[in-house]
Amino acid sequence: MLSDLLPGTKDIMKNLRILLLATTALTATQLATSASHAQTAPIVVAQAKEEVGPDGRPKAPPKGAPPPETPPGNPRPEVPPPLREPGRPPQPQELPGKMPDELPIRGPDGPRTPNPATDPRTA
Repeated sequence: MLSDLLPGTKDIMKNLRILLLATTALTATQLATSASHAQTAPIVVAQAKEEVGPDGRPKAPPKGAPPPETPPGNPRPEVPPPLREPGRPPQPQELPGKMPDELPIRGPDGPRTPNPATDPRTA
C-alpha cells in the first residue's frame, strides 16, 4: 500500500480528515447562526407624532385617499392612420427601366474546365 512506501502517511491522512471535519463543522455553525440571527432581529418602524388641533385634542385622520397624480406624458398617444388600405397591393417604389430592343446573345462555347473530381488527368 501507499502507507508502506511513505512513512507517516497514515498520520498525514488522519490529520487531513480531522482538518476537513473541523472546517465543515465551523462552516455549518456559521450558516446556522447567521440564519437564526436574521430571524430574531428586531423590527424598527418609524412613526410620526400625533398632531394636536387648536382645542388640544388629536387631529382627525384625513378623509379619503389623496387625489391620484397624473403620470407625466400622454398615457394614450394618437395612433397614426395606416399608410395604405389593407388588402390593396403596395405602390411600387420606382418604375421599371426601359428594356433594350435586342438582348445580347451568347458567344461561342469555349473550352470547358475539367472537373477535378472526375477528370483522371488532374489527380
